[in-house]
Amino acid sequence: MQVIIELIMKFSEEHEATHNSISSYGEGYFQIKGKRIDTSVVISARTLITDWEPKVFSELTPKHCELLIKAKPSVVILGTGKTQKFPEIKILRLFAQHQIGLEVMNTSAACRTFNILLSEDRNVVAGLLTI
Repeated sequence: MQVIIELIMKFSEEHEATHNSISSYGEGYFQIKGKRIDTSVVISARTLITDWEPKVFSELTPKHCELLIKAKPSVVILGTGKTQKFPEIKILRLFAQHQIGLEVMNTSAACRTFNILLSEDRNVVAGLLTI
């Protein structure tokens, strides 16, 4: 029985080592794979873009969202900063046209949700504005 438990633990460790997950976050930063990032990010299991424009929610445009769609995820998590704010209708339509689910929440909830979906091997991309 002990051998089985060790194999399961090893598989879990390898999974986390090969995927981007958010280990912590706070006001103005994200911690991903041991690296502190002080900008808005786009993150998926294997991709990390650390220079994502916009910096704040009011700057978010459909053009910024095209980068999220380019990865062809089944769902996009949009972290809108300290509070949940819904994007303009043009952005909502853009995701609907590509048949990609869009979940909008504050960035703290978005980080937690991204990690959960990632652990379930879901095809997820998150666009996260700093808190």
